[in-house]
Amino acid sequence: MSELSKLLPESTDFRAAIMAAEAILKDSCEQISPEVIHHFAPGIYMREMRIKKGTILTGKIHKTEHLCVLNGDIEIASEDGKGRFTGYLTFLSKPGVKRIGYAHEDTVFTTVHAIEGTDIAELEAALAVDSFEEYDRFLLEAEKQGVLK
Repeated sequence: MSELSKLLPESTDFRAAIMAAEAILKDSCEQISPEVIHHFAPGIYMREMRIKKGTILTGKIHKTEHLCVLNGDIEIASEDGKGRFTGYLTFLSKPGVKRIGYAHEDTVFTTVHAIEGTDIAELEAALAVDSFEEYDRFLLEAEKQGVLK
């Protein structure tokens, strides 16, 4: 049984399962902050997270489509499925996805966003939310403003 299978029992409601797993992790595990390095270029923000071997973590829910670059050995589960990824991989992440991961080895996970600015707090607020309820509110507001079709 994989590390993530222990936290995420088979469920038809992945959103509820991942939020429950996140609550268990917050209550029962020492909280650490992986090293994060921020990179900027005109119109581009890259967030590089260095995850230590043995770390279990959950991600935020991104509001926008963006690129992800992965280098290491990590097991990841999301609504889109689950798998173990080793070596170097680049993939497109759709909006509204929340992931949980277990690093089998030290892993670098980088997100690449098309956005202006260098204020980290402002960028995080513009790009991600912590809960599916917040994401649903974001979608409703964006739809009202005609940003989403």
